[in-house]
Amino acid sequence: MKKLTVIFGLMMLLASCDFFEYKEKKAIEICQRQKVQFQTDNIWEQLGLAIYGLSADATWLDYANMLTKLEPNKKKDWSAEKTTEKDIYVVAFADAQGWGHRWEVDIEHKIVKHINLNEYLCRKYGLTRFDPDYNFQITNIVTDTIKLEKERGYYSNNSMKVVYILKASIINKTGKILTSADVSGTLQVIFKDKTIEGESIWDSGFKSKISKSKPWHPGTEKEFFINTKGIELIYLDYEPEYVFFSVNVKAEDPIGFSYNKAIAEHDLKRKWKSLK
Repeated sequence: MKKLTVIFGLMMLLASCDFFEYKEKKAIEICQRQKVQFQTDNIWEQLGLAIYGLSADATWLDYANMLTKLEPNKKKDWSAEKTTEKDIYVVAFADAQGWGHRWEVDIEHKIVKHINLNEYLCRKYGLTRFDPDYNFQITNIVTDTIKLEKERGYYSNNSMKVVYILKASIINKTGKILTSADVSGTLQVIFKDKTIEGESIWDSGFKSKISKSKPWHPGTEKEFFINTKGIELIYLDYEPEYVFFSVNVKAEDPIGFSYNKAIAEHDLKRKWKSLK
């Protein structure tokens, strides 16, 4: 009797595994067949994709094949993972380190949403551009705050807005001699259907320019300053899903190394609420 129970249990386990594997494959197929959703109706965006051979009827599979041709040395694979919501899966076309594209797929209603272009979905599923390898490290922090400040600029009306100010240094821990580098910051107030962003103003960045004649050597520091564009106070009257400030670094060396990731992220939802 015990043997029959064990056998029956194994059969049920195998059946359930096959069932979930079927749903994962179905999620990938639904995603691959879905037409590419342009972030906007901007004709220039569509023309940009057309340059790489994608028409207005292109599918996400066509898009993935295009990425493979553009980056032949980067191996990416399709995968799907069940979420806590019924019949909702996250489909990925990504490399071994997890960098790539992801979609939220409702297999019952065949609805596909590109997660990469949706800040709310990115945060919902814990997706971020943050570099866990700490190729750059922020140090010597002088100012690091979210605050109310009068709007700056020639066309400003001196109204109070929410800004983020960061003044510090960054250590190059890549082991590379960098000949080009920029730093920027973005304050994001993320609602389910809309994201409000305050990006770096024009005078933000490194204190001294990095170039071939003045490279950034490994282990050395560069001072920088970030002041974001102001976000209107009206948004303080609403409850956002997430509030984040992120610091991004773009860097290159002359022999092929390139970098474009977030080196720091701050969860500011509690501080955002305190500004009311």
